Amino acid sequence: MSDHARTAYAAVSDSLPRAAALPRAAFADADVFAAEQALIFRAGWMPVARESDLAEPGAYRSVDVGGAPLVVTRDAAGEIHVLSRVCRHRRHAGGGGLRRR
Repeated sequence: MSDHARTAYAAVSDSLPRAAALPRAAFADADVFAAEQALIFRAGWMPVARESDLAEPGAYRSVDVGGAPLVVTRDAAGEIHVLSRVCRHRRHAGGGGLRRR
């Protein structure tokens, strides 16, 4: 995070009476964006689909989480899997949307 963003965030308080709006850097600083990607989207488990979106075997949903293209599938046995959506051969993010059989 840049020094400018760090200084701006120093004015933000957990105390409701002293609370302030987020600084402009929270929305426009590339370092803040990179930190949020790492701390929020890559720090742990993230919901990527509703189970009802994948109600039938063969259903899939394409999603992007923290810049990572993924596909969520339900196999013939009813198990749900999450896979990278990048073709290793051409390094292209393939497929998109939601499909139900």
